[in-house]
Amino acid sequence: TKTYEEIVRGGLAHLQEWATGGVRGEVTLVVAGWEAQRPAGGASDYVAEVLACEAAGTPRKEAIAASAKHFGVPKRVVYDAVVAAKPPRTHTS
Repeated sequence: TKTYEEIVRGGLAHLQEWATGGVRGEVTLVVAGWEAQRPAGGASDYVAEVLACEAAGTPRKEAIAASAKHFGVPKRVVYDAVVAAKPPRTHTS
C-alpha cells in the first residue's frame, strides 16, 4: 500500500545493480540463513563411514546415527544401506 513499494529478489550483485538507479523510500533487506553444504554420498559412502566408525570402536547403532547426521539423511536410509551391504560387525556391544 506504499506509493513506492517494490519487491526485488536476487543476489547481492543484482541488488546493487538495481539500487544504482536510486532508491525511493525505505529499504528492508532480508538475508537467507547459512545452509551447511552436506557432502554428497550414496549407499557405499554410508556403509564405508559406518565401518570406519565401528573400526574405531563405535557401536553400529551410534555409527549409523553419526553417518546419517554427517550426510544429512535419515538414519533409516543409512541402516538400509548397511543391511543391504551385509558388512561384518567389527565391534561388539
